[in-house]
Amino acid sequence: MRGIASLSHAPALSIAARRALSTTVEPGPRRLDHLRANHPSIYADCRYSIVEISAALAATQAARLGADSGHARRFDVQRRDATRADDWPAHPGPCFVLAMEVLDNLAHDLVTRRGGATWRQAAFLPTAALRLLDTLHAMLPGHALLAADFDSLPEVSIRGVNAPLVATTEKGSTRDHGTYLVPRGTADIFFPTDFRLLAELHAEAGCGAARPRPTCSSSVKTAEFMGIWAAPGATRTRSGYEPLLSDYSNTSVFLGGCPELCDPPLGERV
Repeated sequence: MRGIASLSHAPALSIAARRALSTTVEPGPRRLDHLRANHPSIYADCRYSIVEISAALAATQAARLGADSGHARRFDVQRRDATRADDWPAHPGPCFVLAMEVLDNLAHDLVTRRGGATWRQAAFLPTAALRLLDTLHAMLPGHALLAADFDSLPEVSIRGVNAPLVATTEKGSTRDHGTYLVPRGTADIFFPTDFRLLAELHAEAGCGAARPRPTCSSSVKTAEFMGIWAAPGATRTRSGYEPLLSDYSNTSVFLGGCPELCDPPLGERV
């Protein structure tokens, strides 16, 4: 599971903060560099926390965001499981939770239904994603979740609804596996995200929280998101090719949470 970042800030600056977070695609120090240079009032009042389950990656993130970056007072790295509510310190105030390619690596439950001797239907359910949403509503009730991930995966050989792509890359070549039962650490296992279902799960988790709160959500394809919120032409190549608009056609962006932080929707220009 890749790390989750949480940025707390004043709610009145949500639109500016959303622009600041989306116009930089590099994590960690560059995002904070951008906030400090372009939105100093947000930077002065923010706290950037990275939640990482891997000890090695947590150490790498801490090193990249260390004293040399000048952000030592504005960030911290927390090594833990982001889906576990018991591991989160409660934060009732407004914050953005950034989940960039996190959902695809979360655990899924495989369920099957048999309709006879030869017929069987299988589906992979995003149970860990639901647990994460429950945790966010419980521990960060003022959050807005900004998640970017794959909405479909090509040439999946494993059968079943929402089946994962299991692949190993060796010496520049990729080999797909026909099963997810591979030795630990030998392959990348990632799932597509049903963004319509994600919105339903996020709303349901909000209704089931200890203090239910109204939520809103929106999702758009990555190209549409970048066309609205990214800096036009900043990543255009000499040939005129724009990778942010043309690549990753099988990805989408989701925004859900408190109406104060999620208005306007992702696909609406302001």
